[in-house]
Amino acid sequence: DHHVCEKNVLPCRGMSSSPYAGDATAPVAPAVASAEVDTTLEVQSLATAATLTLAPQTTAGALRQRIAEQLGISAEHQVWQVSDGQRLNLQDSETLEALEGVTQMTVLHAGEPLKPLPKRFDIRLTSVRERFRTGYSSAFTIQYRLRADAEKGEMVLEPWRKNDHDTLLYNIREKNLKHLKSHWMAGTQETNEALDWDPLADLVSRWRGRYLEPSATRFWKASPDPPEGEPRLFSAVKGMKPQTVPDYAAVPGWFVALEDCEEIETDLEIGGKKIQRMMVTQDGKPVRIAMSQCRIGPLHEDIEEYEVELRELAADEKLESDEF
Repeated sequence: DHHVCEKNVLPCRGMSSSPYAGDATAPVAPAVASAEVDTTLEVQSLATAATLTLAPQTTAGALRQRIAEQLGISAEHQVWQVSDGQRLNLQDSETLEALEGVTQMTVLHAGEPLKPLPKRFDIRLTSVRERFRTGYSSAFTIQYRLRADAEKGEMVLEPWRKNDHDTLLYNIREKNLKHLKSHWMAGTQETNEALDWDPLADLVSRWRGRYLEPSATRFWKASPDPPEGEPRLFSAVKGMKPQTVPDYAAVPGWFVALEDCEEIETDLEIGGKKIQRMMVTQDGKPVRIAMSQCRIGPLHEDIEEYEVELRELAADEKLESDEF
């Protein structure tokens, strides 16, 4: 019986290449790890349901896309809830390992955080410094009054200060901006300039928000510390460095979260100032804003808090304020 094997080739059938062949003391090879088992997740909306088979390394972002395909709820508008009503907040990069033990999930349509602006509207932004009765400089805008008629292409913006205010009258159809700049000592100066863009259409189209990512830093504190100290007129930040979060010590008691309200991100501009965060009610009504670029030299903060009043303007109400 001649069973010949050549050198430098794989072992022949029935032969072993191990130096421990036939040795009971041979080390036991470690078992090969079994492949990770896919998980099954039942997702349901108010109208339909689906069962998804998912790999453990599936990301939350990929799951949102799968749900969008199956349930018809776009990824950016999904709110995930488990059986006890708890809301699941996962970043897109997180994997389904974070959902360990979750086999069923209800997906709700969050809708737009902000209701669209009416055709004719009145927005009034009032600094909370007025409510807290803090000091503020004569150059600080304590209130913004904005009225507009989108169909007629007319908008009036009035930044109010301690002793005076300006009036900016935008006529979109005529592409003209009339600026009445007032000073309590120097009087009023009028200028006219051509408009090369449509600030009213820009405001209306950008009047929307985004829900914050779970990892985002909230501006409004849910559990505020008791207010301590006196309000500060001068900023603690040297120079003109922008703030990334409010300075809570500047006005003790401001930026406190309101019950049944949600903080959202925005990308708006009013009066040359940026509105990057809002607190909105469950029906999409804004109640607070965080306005940046508010510092005037060393005075005040880069990020200031304003209260919001928004209402539909009646057809017989004029755009310009009665108070001059």
